[in-house]
Amino acid sequence: MYMFLLYLGSGQIQLWQFLLELLSDTSNGGYITWEGRDGEFKLLDPDEVARKWGERKCKPNMNYDKLSRALRYYYDKNIMSKVHGKRYAYKFDFGGLAQVVQQNSEVSGYSLHPSDISVRRNFEFDSGKEIRKY
Repeated sequence: MYMFLLYLGSGQIQLWQFLLELLSDTSNGGYITWEGRDGEFKLLDPDEVARKWGERKCKPNMNYDKLSRALRYYYDKNIMSKVHGKRYAYKFDFGGLAQVVQQNSEVSGYSLHPSDISVRRNFEFDSGKEIRKY
């Protein structure tokens, strides 16, 4: 089993990491869920996702407007994109995500190549700290 750490770099959780954390826990299925198997997910209750993100970051005024602005930042970085024609639907670009993790890992001395991440959703979280690929 191949593992790689998500929380590389500053130690601060990023929004994309937080979303993966929520998606990995089926008890969050009432407000965020996977759609298909290609990295697409949907915010069923975007206000609740934003509230939880604000709670996690100690920002009580967080709302979906602010959260969606932060998500748009990821489009240019090829971490995720908006699914056109679907409200509150986004798609992770696991290739772009792997490049971000690789860049961060070069700073920390951990080696990861973008090909180590599959575009398919074949991973699981372990306490929100790491992803296991199988």
